[in-house]
Amino acid sequence: MLNLQQPSLAPKFTLASLKQVIANRDDFTAAQRSEMASAINTACKVFGQAPHLVSADAMTLRPMLHAALPMAQGVSADRWANVKSLVIKALGLADPAVIPARKNGSLLPAWTALLGLPEAHEFNRGLARFSKRCSAQGTGPDAVTQAVYDTYYDDLAAHGMMRSPREAHQLTGHTWNKAVNSVPGWPQTTLVIQNFRHNRSLAWDAFPASFSADVESFLWERSSDNPFDLKSTHRPMRPATITGKRAQIRQFASALVESGYSPECITGLADLVDTHAVNAGLTLLWQRAGGVKTTRIHAMAYMLLSIARHWVHADVASIAALKTQCKKLAPKTKGLTSKNRKRLRQFANPASLKALLDLPAQLFAEAARIKPPTVAEARAAQLGLAIEILLVAPLRIKNVAELEVGRTLIISGKRIAHIVIDAAEVKNDVDIEVPLPPRVAAMVATYMKNYHHLLAPPGCKMLFPSADGGHKRTSVLSNQITKIIARRCGVDMNSHLFRHLAAKLYLDANPGAYGLIRMLLGHKSVETTTAYYCGLEFGSAFVAYDAILTGRRAELAQIGGGAKSMQGRR
Repeated sequence: MLNLQQPSLAPKFTLASLKQVIANRDDFTAAQRSEMASAINTACKVFGQAPHLVSADAMTLRPMLHAALPMAQGVSADRWANVKSLVIKALGLADPAVIPARKNGSLLPAWTALLGLPEAHEFNRGLARFSKRCSAQGTGPDAVTQAVYDTYYDDLAAHGMMRSPREAHQLTGHTWNKAVNSVPGWPQTTLVIQNFRHNRSLAWDAFPASFSADVESFLWERSSDNPFDLKSTHRPMRPATITGKRAQIRQFASALVESGYSPECITGLADLVDTHAVNAGLTLLWQRAGGVKTTRIHAMAYMLLSIARHWVHADVASIAALKTQCKKLAPKTKGLTSKNRKRLRQFANPASLKALLDLPAQLFAEAARIKPPTVAEARAAQLGLAIEILLVAPLRIKNVAELEVGRTLIISGKRIAHIVIDAAEVKNDVDIEVPLPPRVAAMVATYMKNYHHLLAPPGCKMLFPSADGGHKRTSVLSNQITKIIARRCGVDMNSHLFRHLAAKLYLDANPGAYGLIRMLLGHKSVETTTAYYCGLEFGSAFVAYDAILTGRRAELAQIGGGAKSMQGRR
């Protein structure tokens, strides 16, 4: 008889199964079994999934444990650290292949002797997990080869519970190689460390010199601001835009090579905008993106159209074909992405919004408790100030990271400060001038007096300095902000989401006020603002409608009651 029943997609060994395994272990006390079961339940609460739906294997649980936001479910950081430890321990009981923590496991005598050398003391931590894994497999230090090291990564990826198997694997290789060069008697096998960064762009010297020369000529012409060049109709591109265009061109040329073109055939920009080349390169990028229309590919197509029209001066048919290609590659969705809308929904919970709004003051208060402050307190105050500035002045993170006292941050007193940024330094060429509220100006003054000198070299005027005297890299500051918000507020939020949050909060209070949002975010046109944020106030609209509905129900109930009472009198 034909079985038409569909196979179940549910995992076979789940966290519910793991709880049962723990319950049947008679080598633990009742308290230990209860503690592990409670940790699994707490983990599932944070995941927002039932135990019987979560597969109990390292590859599934590792990203879930490390990406979780426990604070959002009322689980403290200390409790979550304990939960992770207990869940990993429980998983190891059910699956012996799970790689234990650095402190667990035993060593072969050869490893104990080697790591016990006085010169090897500094390398013990970096090699702890590797040495114990090798010991468990019967591999001594002298038997370590490149193949053993490479296989170790496969083990980490499949059975490791650390945050990043790649970073753990690379750290092991670097530590081993340092020991090779500095510890007498260490096995002299130098390991080749895998570079996991896959840069698809070929180097410029992979192409003929004429190609890079043509690219630089094009970019120079596009950056020129000669008022006497009457033929020029374009607006000069800023240095950051030039850098981006140069990278785009190299990426597309590399995609052409990947699609089958020979690098020697790409001698100038005209070769990139040939109809066949455009189709080949864009098709490969589209397939690489999983057949999804992305803004990146769309921007690449428009870049090719610009080159064909203004530099190569292609024929009418080629220009028309490129225009058609641009239209076909345009992403269907406009405005906020579904991912950003999901992130904004986190703030429907008043507790999450309160936690974010209170965080800057909390960080400052915690930093003030230690006197004299250390670098740790200075970093906490720095992040508190950065978050507060993003809340009151939702700028792009690049402009925040590059704030410089006396130039773009004008301090006129303890409670008077302005952010003034020239249009040339802003993404869309719009001047920015923001008067900081007195409380924020006071935070700036306190930070500059008590903490800035602990983070900045002498003479550095950058508000968020780096060790070399420049400003902190945008990506570094953004990542630090994201991490501390996730840890302290239980919210998944990147630095750019502050701009979307500002729009949401204002539109919730003032539905349809896109004109003010345009000024707040520095958009050039209200059409841009409307395209992005139209619909964010839907929630407020429905709340307002529900209030009307509730009021009408109350009115009608009174009318109904009056009618009944009149009927009773008759």
